[in-house]
Amino acid sequence: MQASHGHADLDYRVENPDFMKFTNAYGIAGQRADTLEQFHHVLQDGGASGRTNLIELTVDLCNPP
Repeated sequence: MQASHGHADLDYRVENPDFMKFTNAYGIAGQRADTLEQFHHVLQDGGASGRTNLIELTVDLCNPP
């Protein structure tokens, strides 16, 4: 809200759901990557598996390394 409206009206925090719980609920493979290097490896592994995969990337891409 700060970026789009110039002020934050409400005192709330938006949080992402636990995507790994979603993968368990739907019976698909899921992995979390906390760095771009981890993401590279997880992406290769997921693509090679031939199965549906969810990859959660937790890196802040607004300020890339």
